[in-house]
Amino acid sequence: MPAQSSPLRVLFIAPLICLIAPKKGKVRDMYFIALVKFRKKLTKAIVAENLKKVEDDKKAGIKWHGIYWTLGKYDAVAVFEGPSEQAAMKMAINRAENMSIETLVGIPVEEARKLVD
Repeated sequence: MPAQSSPLRVLFIAPLICLIAPKKGKVRDMYFIALVKFRKKLTKAIVAENLKKVEDDKKAGIKWHGIYWTLGKYDAVAVFEGPSEQAAMKMAINRAENMSIETLVGIPVEEARKLVD
């Protein structure tokens, strides 16, 4: 996973989800937020393997919006789109040897506001 250009980057998940809202008339993929804990000490080989998997995910319909290494409870946070829960689950299963992934489903705030009475 490549380092971001700015060493101090604050991640606000809700605004980020708003920024990647779908275009009108387009059937959109689902949005997912993955909270990651590394299972092993990272090596250059493990990082390279995961970068290859990120490229392979495109074939499964996964579109990565951002991968951020973090401090605190989780080692990384990733935001991506996928065609279904099954595609997100397959992505997580393919990485189970090197990382534990807790995946959340997100919807753009504009859609969420419509749910409020």
